[in-house]
Amino acid sequence: MYSIAELQSLTGATRRTIHYYVQEGILPSPAGAGPRAAYGEEHRLRLLAVTRLKALGWTLERIRDYFALVHHEEIARLANGGLPLVASELEGLRTVTETKAVPRGETVTHYRVAPGVELLIASSAPDSARQAIERALDLLTQIFVEK
Repeated sequence: MYSIAELQSLTGATRRTIHYYVQEGILPSPAGAGPRAAYGEEHRLRLLAVTRLKALGWTLERIRDYFALVHHEEIARLANGGLPLVASELEGLRTVTETKAVPRGETVTHYRVAPGVELLIASSAPDSARQAIERALDLLTQIFVEK
């Protein structure tokens, strides 16, 4: 765990920027609050990745949406000098976030398309509807990532 001063030193981000990114949902909230707030490796990697993405001309909104779609490994790859995935590569990352049983014994699959946007598919949906939804997921993912 890092103090905010250590995180600043490791990433070059200012205290104000770190607080702003937490407020905007680009960084998760630290453990604790005030002077005792502790930041982890995820904070460090995200700050480094944000710097790379901003250098590529990405907006903070687009970065936040991208972070919501990708896994920790992708953020670490970006932080270490990799390039962001293109929309076609994101297809494998737009995966099931949760499958849960509903009272009738049916399952509902949740696909996270973007922050606050989920698509639900019931197991009873006809195959034609599932295929249409799969095509729509690709398009939706591309729309939200390529702002």
